[in-house]
Amino acid sequence: MAASTHTEKTDSIMTGKDAEVGKELPYSPFGTKMRAMIVIITAMTGLVSPLLAMDNNPLLDIATARYPVVALSMFHFAMLFGTYFTNATAQPLAYEGIYNLSQGMSGLCFLASGVGCVMGSTGGGRVTDLLLRRYRRKLEAQADNDECRENLPTIPAEARLGAMWVGSGMFLCAVVICGWLLENRLSLAGVLVTQFFIGFGMAFTFQSLGGYLIDVFPMRSARITGVQNFWRSVWAAVIVQLFPTMHSNIGWGWSYTVMFFLTLTSLTLMQIVVFRGQILRQRFGPSIDLQ
Repeated sequence: MAASTHTEKTDSIMTGKDAEVGKELPYSPFGTKMRAMIVIITAMTGLVSPLLAMDNNPLLDIATARYPVVALSMFHFAMLFGTYFTNATAQPLAYEGIYNLSQGMSGLCFLASGVGCVMGSTGGGRVTDLLLRRYRRKLEAQADNDECRENLPTIPAEARLGAMWVGSGMFLCAVVICGWLLENRLSLAGVLVTQFFIGFGMAFTFQSLGGYLIDVFPMRSARITGVQNFWRSVWAAVIVQLFPTMHSNIGWGWSYTVMFFLTLTSLTLMQIVVFRGQILRQRFGPSIDLQ
């Protein structure tokens, strides 16, 4: 009898807008009273609880790699970050083993990469904004009259990728030079300079690629950022485990050269997205208009 009364009270609470929201939400494992509270809060705030959201499935987010533009972008993300992360974990071995630095001095050497990351992130964002403004002015110049200027076509997301090769090119050159400097035990100053450009190129490229994926998924920007973090972290974990074997068998120079060619391959494939990305999205998805 008590249970029946409790159910009736709960049902009476979920009336009007609450009841409509409740119908849209799946069963909650937290009990009837907790569910009623969440439904009321949801109706009052207009927010959907992550615990009850219908599409809160990480596997669906990971599956966005089925789209060609996303798969190619994730591949470049992964190769770039994997090389950067492997280099970061290998540097203490080089500083202490080749240049006989203490642990404290080895830590200070990471300032070069850190400063490069800060400058690359700032510069990459500014250059990307400049490219978008330039594309906008180009469309305005092509417009015949004021009415056409007011109804300009949408700037494609791929416009952000125009300068990506600058950051990636710096990154690739710095990686291969760093590897052979370490192989031949040459100047520590030269190694630190390459570390600056490795950090700069990585951060510069991430600004372009990250902004592109957010433009492609404007209503799921945080989730697509999480997906690219997942894929790049998976590859970084793999390549870091492989690097000691590579280093012991083929040395610093060729190990870095292998990572150079992997990243170069991903950058080459990214040119498909730069020049044909809009066509690929129209044919295979995702459709920005349907986000």
